[in-house]
Amino acid sequence: MRRVLIARAKCDRDYSPALTPLAHTAVKMDMPDNMLEDSLLHKAWRVMVDNLEEWSNLMRQNADTLVLEVMEKLAALVTEKRASRKVYYEEHHRITNEVPRLQEAVAKAKANYEQALDQYKNAKTKYEDHYLKGKPGRKLEELKERYQKSC
Repeated sequence: MRRVLIARAKCDRDYSPALTPLAHTAVKMDMPDNMLEDSLLHKAWRVMVDNLEEWSNLMRQNADTLVLEVMEKLAALVTEKRASRKVYYEEHHRITNEVPRLQEAVAKAKANYEQALDQYKNAKTKYEDHYLKGKPGRKLEELKERYQKSC
């Protein structure tokens, strides 16, 4: 896009100086004629010839504006796009590297939970068995403590 804009500005700059000699030549060639004074076509031609130099200046100014302002904005947008892309890739890389670590942490927590659940079930079963047998004593108190710890 940048190349197209530069080419457009170059063409406009080259074209605008060519309009001035064209205007001077058209003025020289255009002879006042009383018969043509009332013609709308002749009036339109006169307006066009009279404004050719002004159009030339305007075209040159527009080409300069195109190069100065639009190209600066385009360059800023390209720079911003590159910076955004860099930030995106860095963030993507960081997240991609963090996912396996989080998966490992979740798997470890799940394994710990399952182990604690098994310990709880075993302690509960042993305590209930001893309690139902009705054997009071040190063993029952020990099983009760294990059961309460696992809760």
